[in-house]
Amino acid sequence: MVRGVELRGETGVCTDVWEKCEVDPHCCCAELADEAAAVTVHFAGPNITYYFAEDELQRVPQETRR
Repeated sequence: MVRGVELRGETGVCTDVWEKCEVDPHCCCAELADEAAAVTVHFAGPNITYYFAEDELQRVPQETRR
């Protein structure tokens, strides 16, 4: 539930993904990478953008999207 809206079963579009840099884990980009909120998803139906961990999401193939 996000801002009073149940998002389970909703389909959204991944707009941004952050990950820690393997080369320099102390770089400025690594400071922005929070594994609990590394994926930004926009849901058009309820018009909500929210942040998720990768394991909270399920990829839906292009041909089965609404």
